[in-house]
Amino acid sequence: MIYFGFFLAAGAAWCAGGAPPSQGDPPANAESKPKAEDYYNRPFTGAGEPPASPDLQMAIEVQEALEGGPLVLNVTLTNKGKAARCIVQRPYASDVSVDAPKEWDYHMRIYGIHSNPPPEITLEPGEKITETLRLHEQFRRIPSGKVLLPVWWRVTEPVSGKEQRTSWATRNLELDIAAATPDRVGTLLKRMEERMRDPNLTYSDRRTLADDLELTHHPELTPVAWAMVESYEDYPRPLWFIEDSGTPCEEIDGRVLKLLEDPRWPGTYDTFSYWDRRKTPLSGRQFQRLLDTGSVWTRVLTYRYFPQRCDKEWKAALFRDLRMQTQPVPSQQFDGLLAKLDSDDFELREQASADLTRLGERVEGQLRHAQETQLSAEANQRVKAILDKLRDAKQSPECIRTLQWLESSSTPETGEILEVLADGQPDAWLTQQAKKQLAEWRKAHDAPDK
Repeated sequence: MIYFGFFLAAGAAWCAGGAPPSQGDPPANAESKPKAEDYYNRPFTGAGEPPASPDLQMAIEVQEALEGGPLVLNVTLTNKGKAARCIVQRPYASDVSVDAPKEWDYHMRIYGIHSNPPPEITLEPGEKITETLRLHEQFRRIPSGKVLLPVWWRVTEPVSGKEQRTSWATRNLELDIAAATPDRVGTLLKRMEERMRDPNLTYSDRRTLADDLELTHHPELTPVAWAMVESYEDYPRPLWFIEDSGTPCEEIDGRVLKLLEDPRWPGTYDTFSYWDRRKTPLSGRQFQRLLDTGSVWTRVLTYRYFPQRCDKEWKAALFRDLRMQTQPVPSQQFDGLLAKLDSDDFELREQASADLTRLGERVEGQLRHAQETQLSAEANQRVKAILDKLRDAKQSPECIRTLQWLESSSTPETGEILEVLADGQPDAWLTQQAKKQLAEWRKAHDAPDK
């Protein structure tokens, strides 16, 4: 099931200033009831629908409520009855929603749709289920101040066969949203920076942290955005947030191009996607830096995304370099790297190991031959470690990521690139992978074999 999100941080605190808001008690008088004309009448809310059994009771805990976001609610449904209840959950969205004021400016976020059947869960007496609503992902403008939010839980229960019954549990949440003062946003900034330093973050944690950044409206969080962009962890790259926060495109491009010089940096594809959709093109000076980059795989994406800006001579040089990717590296280059494996300088030894690993199957035969010579214990150990890695991955992560990105690309340039790679050494992993992808590309585009 795809929920609207997860916690910003385990045990995230109520955002500064005063006591937490009400935990979902119904309003005590009619004057505090929300007026329907002031609220969205969005799909999947339960206005006018049958109420859920009183045995199913809702509770709402506010995790965070800051003007402009984050606004995070923890909503729990508890079976207070004496009998078990079977509940069918929607596989593609949350069963919990809110009726928010119209000025909050609702916007739809598109999620991947799973084809799996809806999961069923059984709530025994006293058991509960919890969902987290991250309302800043759904609304563009969240003002400060007091507001009354009707919160709905869509309860679907099987009746017989495929027949189901839907009812709605509801509570009104009296919420006091804190103003986004410099102190409060500064506290949020520090907490995000501390969260990023957590070595145990999962990808879901990093994705949620990036969403909390991108879907709020606090330019003061730009340092966190840059930390995500420059990270070597698997973070989304919030370049749009940085641009929207007022950073000039020329400055963004200069910093990102510096990162692209390191083949270990995993943000290459996000960067090209950002450039592809951005209205402001790369300047001539910055684009020349991209053309001159040493990474053949970065140049592949340059041609894939900006073929009109690549002249024939540059394209020919790129294709020559691609044809070399299944050929053994020149002996002089290999011998120099092999010698560095026995250097007195630890950093030189580490860099040589990394360079040989990135060269992948191009140096595999040469490394095996080197094992038969008189290597030092240090060099022999490093050669063995590199060959062990090549058993699992014949090419560099940068190469493999590029091939994965090309799988979803439908441009003519993608076909050209795959044709060049498919014409490499027949027994090379890269050649075989390119042939497979080229056949699929031709099938998808009804292109004849050449």
